[in-house]
Amino acid sequence: MEILITLTPIVIIVGLGLLILSLFQEMKNQKPSSNNRNPQKQFTQPKTTTSVDNYTQSQLISMLQGDRDACQRLITVARRQYPGKSEQWYWERAIEDLIRDRR
Repeated sequence: MEILITLTPIVIIVGLGLLILSLFQEMKNQKPSSNNRNPQKQFTQPKTTTSVDNYTQSQLISMLQGDRDACQRLITVARRQYPGKSEQWYWERAIEDLIRDRR
């Protein structure tokens, strides 16, 4: 009886250790889930704007007093709202939205 009382905590500790080890191995072997921690969709922004004519680029940048970061934010909003359009269309849409919002 005394041996059983002495071995019980050791068996429990070893069992818990093996359980934790197997859980870590299972987590390591799992494929990444499609659920992203960030619920927003990830959008990639092209770095070049070669498909947009210079006049349109100049017009939007001028309307924003040279703030290119604000320009990119407006283009990104348009891309999210209207996927699948041409780059020229997004720039023109950003100009139209800016004009509308300034009224």
